[in-house]
Amino acid sequence: MKKELLTQNALDVCFIIFEKNCQSEALKTFQEKVFLAGVPFEKFAREWYAFVFGAIYHGFSQYAPAFMVLEYVRSVKYFLKEYGYADEEITEFLDNEFQAYIRLIIEEKVKECPQLFYRRLLDKDIREADKQSVVPLSGAMAMLVANCLDIFEKYDCLVIESFGVGGIPESITEEFYAQMKVWKAKGKVVVMTTQVANEGSNMTVYEVGKKVKQEFDLIEAYDMTLEAVITKMMWLMAQTKHDYEKTKAGFYQMVNHDILFTTYYE
Repeated sequence: MKKELLTQNALDVCFIIFEKNCQSEALKTFQEKVFLAGVPFEKFAREWYAFVFGAIYHGFSQYAPAFMVLEYVRSVKYFLKEYGYADEEITEFLDNEFQAYIRLIIEEKVKECPQLFYRRLLDKDIREADKQSVVPLSGAMAMLVANCLDIFEKYDCLVIESFGVGGIPESITEEFYAQMKVWKAKGKVVVMTTQVANEGSNMTVYEVGKKVKQEFDLIEAYDMTLEAVITKMMWLMAQTKHDYEKTKAGFYQMVNHDILFTTYYE
């Protein structure tokens, strides 16, 4: 059975991937193996960080709603602080290196990332670079992009902790819709809950939330706690063999008073 994807868990996965591919000593060894030891390590590392963040963004954006993707982008700056970056350095990194790779990825030009890497790092076309360097570096980039896609493909259920009683910011509605269509087309299950403890959700309160719920037939958690949602979905998805209607019906069956608003579901 595949796992459920929570916002915080998803971000944790993103940054674990980053750390595994950006450890200082391993990165220095990698720099030597791709014959770029002549480049100052800090410069090489910054460029590699930008590419890795971009590759993760690529994989993440294929399977997660826009809400999570935007949260990932916002979280990058906090993660960089842990790597010792000052505020000015973070701003420069996000506006330059990071944006350069994200732009290619958004335009679906992932294969051009190695060329961008050499142009930014060595100020030369990839065709002018040493093949001993180009081949292993391009291979490593391709493998990383593929691995990032594979990791997020493994999730069958997405649990979204929305704003307030279940609202979705109007500013991301268009992107949210696009990602939801991809997710639903792949047969994934989406559960909407809230970040507000002891209050519960009601997506019909606001226009955007109501429209999303109606169009995509989402499962709404109402007054169920996040812990109860995760536990019940893990059990249900193993029992119902991904039958959506059975999963939804089972979700709204009260177990030990885990949900009180069962009358919302007919």
